[in-house]
Amino acid sequence: MLLRDRVREAMARSGLTQARLAARAGADRSTVSALLGGTLPRLPNAQLVAELAAALEVSADWLLGLSDTPDSIGEILSRSLQVRAASHDPVDAQIERWHAEAHGLKIRNVPASLPAIVKTEAVIAAEYGAIERRASTAIPVGMNGGTSGETSAGPAAPSTDGADLARRMAGNDLELALPRQRLEGLAAREGLWRTLSRKDVEAQLARLAELHATLYPRVRIHLYDAARQYSAPITVFGAHRAVVYLGRSYFAFTTREHIVELTAQFDLLIRDAVVESHAFGEWLSALEPR
Repeated sequence: MLLRDRVREAMARSGLTQARLAARAGADRSTVSALLGGTLPRLPNAQLVAELAAALEVSADWLLGLSDTPDSIGEILSRSLQVRAASHDPVDAQIERWHAEAHGLKIRNVPASLPAIVKTEAVIAAEYGAIERRASTAIPVGMNGGTSGETSAGPAAPSTDGADLARRMAGNDLELALPRQRLEGLAAREGLWRTLSRKDVEAQLARLAELHATLYPRVRIHLYDAARQYSAPITVFGAHRAVVYLGRSYFAFTTREHIVELTAQFDLLIRDAVVESHAFGEWLSALEPR
């Protein structure tokens, strides 16, 4: 009975007659008539249900009462998943927009590099080289390591002033998870940061220490062991959106199931942290640049 009612509802929405529906579904008119008429309609086989769903442009699950939405899988995916190109500039306009939309929400971030809000000019230059930088005034939590606060002359090194950091983070609760080995690599000037001087490293570590000293517990930094856990760069913007950074693009999910799953991934890193957020400042002070 539910199947019959939903077929009728979809027919009324699409303006299809029984004859047109039968033709689209490749079924006999008598089969469709038997389904829609009589007091004891018979449940059709799975093939006919699928053909009716395709003809009516709804999901078979909805026709059978297994879903509350008539939308097709393609429509659901188009709403739940957005693929956006990622900028290779230090400023990413897409991240800025998502960050602005998340004002007042809790943001969980596993950055690809260092926390974007505290990157120094030297670190940005080391990561992006001679990339032409665009002007921006927002301070997003960049997944790809991008930051803002730039001028047309190049990336402006954000102030270490605590009041300035607090102003930029006003209205947000930010939780970050980084592998311990990343900061140890920074201190040793290895890999991505091999071109930095010892003074550059000291300045970047000071920025991290200032972030913790000024904004903890509103900004919490946890360190996990990359030998025990792995995570792709992700950002969860409250319960509204969860984003995975793939390098040349972002996969942004808006469905509850995906957001819950990516939040669980972040929570796993926190539960397994080797340095919890309250101890981050003490751990960082013991990290000696080389």
